Amino acid sequence: MSTHTPDGGATPGFTESAEKLLGEKLWAVHRLDRDTSGCLLCALSAESVAPWTQKLKESIKKYIFLSPGESEKSVWSVEGRIEKVGSHRFELVEGEANSQTTFAKIGKNSLGVIYEAEISTGKTHQIRIHAQKSGIAVMGDNEHGGVPFPRLMLHSMELQIDNTKILSRPPDSFLLDKEFERKFLTLPAHLHLPAIKLLVSLDRRRFLMTPPNGETDAFRIVHREWFPELMICVEKLGNVLQIMNYSPAPLDPKLIRFIAEVVECEHWFVRSMFNRGNLKNISEDTQINVQTSEAMPLQWAIKENKMDFDIRHSQGMSSGIFLDQRDNRLAIMESVHGKKVANFFSYTCGFSVAAALGGAAEVVSIDTSLASLNWGRDNFKLNDLDSDKYEFFVADSLFFLSACVKRGRKFDLIILDPPTFSRGKHGTFKLAEKLPELLRESFKSLESEGRLLITLNDETLTSAIVSRLIEEASQAVGLPFVRMERVHPPLDFEFPLERDTVLKGFWVFR
Repeated sequence: MSTHTPDGGATPGFTESAEKLLGEKLWAVHRLDRDTSGCLLCALSAESVAPWTQKLKESIKKYIFLSPGESEKSVWSVEGRIEKVGSHRFELVEGEANSQTTFAKIGKNSLGVIYEAEISTGKTHQIRIHAQKSGIAVMGDNEHGGVPFPRLMLHSMELQIDNTKILSRPPDSFLLDKEFERKFLTLPAHLHLPAIKLLVSLDRRRFLMTPPNGETDAFRIVHREWFPELMICVEKLGNVLQIMNYSPAPLDPKLIRFIAEVVECEHWFVRSMFNRGNLKNISEDTQINVQTSEAMPLQWAIKENKMDFDIRHSQGMSSGIFLDQRDNRLAIMESVHGKKVANFFSYTCGFSVAAALGGAAEVVSIDTSLASLNWGRDNFKLNDLDSDKYEFFVADSLFFLSACVKRGRKFDLIILDPPTFSRGKHGTFKLAEKLPELLRESFKSLESEGRLLITLNDETLTSAIVSRLIEEASQAVGLPFVRMERVHPPLDFEFPLERDTVLKGFWVFR
């Protein structure tokens, strides 16, 4: 992630994301390259930035990195002048030194040699440039002579300011923990790269997986960062590991067990997603054969914020919840008190549960599958909600919307989370064909100050196309202006700078 939003607010940077998580305004003081992990320093007021910046100049800053190269020296220093060359690249140039780094060789592991770097200046890419000059280029540093690796193996480990020392534990992917290295070395050599990729994937999600209140235990562990080399997605669903395999080749059982052990899941199952679009008459209540661990439960519950959801591994092509909607469910729960809510294509009613727990006056769930709605009723019961107080309709969503328009029934919030493609008793549904009409009928069914949440996973529809369709639909029904806010997936899916997100969506305000 960039330290700050790179485009004026459309894409959040580190400080903006941290502000949201912490509920406090932040000002960055000590920054890192986007590929470097570890200690950053932020101030809590604009007035304190200058004094903390001065303190930072006098502080001790230590980094740790890995390199396949081994220096003959144990401790040494490098000086030089670093300047920007061209539009992006930083290099050593002739002139008076403006950078100094002290290196120390501190050990070895199965990946390479471990070095510590202490800097007394803070030039861009300083350690990486000085390491290259010393013949020990950082692993994964494509810009400065490093060997290819799943991540840049450079970590800001320590900031010492005045008498305060701030430490950031080295990531598990550095294999400095002997237990992690032992697990890694038990794997055959051909599985070492995916094992490291797993640890890198976990490293970037650790802050999400250990929240202070412990209210969530379901996360995406591997999203698309392994594609196309190994086409899998991995989720931790409470105590159960779900692996979705998009390749025709089966997964190595040793890799499956390694992932389950590292993610600390007692059970696991592998769902084959290859060629899933050609399966005939697939629906949520269809029994699907999956590969499972011994004693794998058929049904269990996960926690998400203040909600609980019923998970099942043997029904349909999903386990009952879509984790990329976590933030949207929370936003609904926190904003619908006393409101009328309609959840179309409701599946197992995750949004409906959030609305009911948030104190919505009305919650209507609409889906073509009775099995899914019954599953949704179970989710209501799991959250101590009386499902009889809410409405559930087995119906085509577009048909139901049109009926609401005819009857004059309106809602304060309409949720549209349609599938890209589905087959059922009512025929074939193709999102690209139906989306304009869905949007028009939704706008007609909104109260004067109502909101619409539209999300979709159709990879042929970009966010730009969706926003244009929203504008066209609002104009078609006589709404001169609607305000839109882009929906960003949670940080265990795409990071903000990864613009090609699978989930596309908008909050739309009348």
